Amino acid sequence: MWQLKPVCAAAVYANLSTDFGDVVENPIWEIFGSYELTESMRQKDDKTFAEALIRLFRGKMTPEDIALFQSRETSKVGFLKNRCVHLYKDNISVGQIQLEQKDLKVNN
Repeated sequence: MWQLKPVCAAAVYANLSTDFGDVVENPIWEIFGSYELTESMRQKDDKTFAEALIRLFRGKMTPEDIALFQSRETSKVGFLKNRCVHLYKDNISVGQIQLEQKDLKVNN
């Protein structure tokens, strides 16, 4: 499954975190059916970018992928007004940016 875990929360689809977590599945899933989603809706209009994101996730980026991501880099000027996708390598980086955004909102 390619679903990423939430940044600051537990994933609802994870097994129970008990001594029996590997044996007993979360009972909430007994009441639901499942559907495999085969189309990315978030990047549906940009197939090149969607495929580059998949290779980024798999750790198999091409030089073209790197150039594509670099072509979409932006400075932090006007950061809050920007509606672009932001990619970070880890949760610490996300936390730092969130603090910066909070400081910018408070000071402006």
